[in-house]
Amino acid sequence: MSISDGTIGTFNYPKTNITSWLCANVHSSDGLDDGVMNNSSPEAQLFFQNFTNSSQTHGLLINAVTNCDGDEGAASTIAVPPSNYVDSHGNPLNGLTAVESEMTQGTNSCTYHSTP
Repeated sequence: MSISDGTIGTFNYPKTNITSWLCANVHSSDGLDDGVMNNSSPEAQLFFQNFTNSSQTHGLLINAVTNCDGDEGAASTIAVPPSNYVDSHGNPLNGLTAVESEMTQGTNSCTYHSTP
């Protein structure tokens, strides 16, 4: 993702669902979850601050993920998504399963939005 300051680019996607998975921290072998982060989460903050009106997207969902498997490992089997991502029995999903679930059946699942 390139850094966006809101003066260049398009921030109007009225027929598009946008879901973001951002690493809040990175797994480390010592158990402290203080692994090396890159700048993708702060860049995402700069990008998403340009969405100030709900009419700019069909749906916008930003998820903080903990225990990422590497600096961009939000969609991994050890990553921990927000607590609302659970299976049919109420068991928490891992990052990979949560991303797949959101894409196929979640709030912002991949669906066709016809023109008004």
